[in-house]
Amino acid sequence: MLHRLRSVLVRPGRDRLSGTVEVDETFIGGPEPGLSGGRAKGKKVLTGIAVEVGGPRGIGRCRMAVLADASAESLNPFITGAVEPGSTVITDAWQGYSGLRSLGYTRERRSQRAARARGGQRASAETALVNVHP
Repeated sequence: MLHRLRSVLVRPGRDRLSGTVEVDETFIGGPEPGLSGGRAKGKKVLTGIAVEVGGPRGIGRCRMAVLADASAESLNPFITGAVEPGSTVITDAWQGYSGLRSLGYTRERRSQRAARARGGQRASAETALVNVHP
């Protein structure tokens, strides 16, 4: 029922994100008994997250979608459907994002691990997810 309600609430033809957009993927779902590690198969769902960066609060609109896997074949359609071509897309170093330039995006790679080691803030997509699911 919740899935039906959410599908009705999404406005068809909505504007894609633009400007500077951070994109990342993560597994959503709580710990599962008998499964080790954050990427173990189970009830967790791989989710793509795109967040506009900037504005008065630091983050703007957000788009999320369930992904089949973290390959370019799954990531590219998510990005082209959520982000306006010509935008700057901030990603991590994952190779699934390597073809963004050919799709009309400027890609800026950032290392979240290096930012954490320097004591920097979380990435925007990660912050948006934490704000949605505390």
